[in-house]
Amino acid sequence: VAWAPNAGMPCNTIASGGDDRRVLIWSQVEAGGPWTVEQLGASFRAPVYRLAWSVAVLSVSTGEDSVTLWKQKQQSSNQTWRWTLVTSMADSGAVPAPPTL
Repeated sequence: VAWAPNAGMPCNTIASGGDDRRVLIWSQVEAGGPWTVEQLGASFRAPVYRLAWSVAVLSVSTGEDSVTLWKQKQQSSNQTWRWTLVTSMADSGAVPAPPTL
C-alpha cells in the first residue's frame, strides 16, 4: 500500500497491490466522502511487491524483477482521466512485457 502525496490537492489517493497481481487505485475527492476504486491497467504477470509515488507518478515493482511507471493522463476524446503506462524496466536490462489488458 502506498499513499500518494496530495501536492496541495484536496483529495486522497492510495495504491494497493499484492499476490493477486493487481494494482488498485483508491481515490477520495473530499474528506469524509466516498472512496472510488479502479484497477491499474490489467493484471500483472507476477505478484506486486512494492508501490511508490513520486508526486503524480506511480512506480510498481513485481515478482518478475520489473518496474513499471504509471501516470494519470487526460484523454482528449472525452476529457476523462486514465492511468497510462509511461515506461517499464527489467532487472536483466530487457524491457518486460506490459500487463495483460
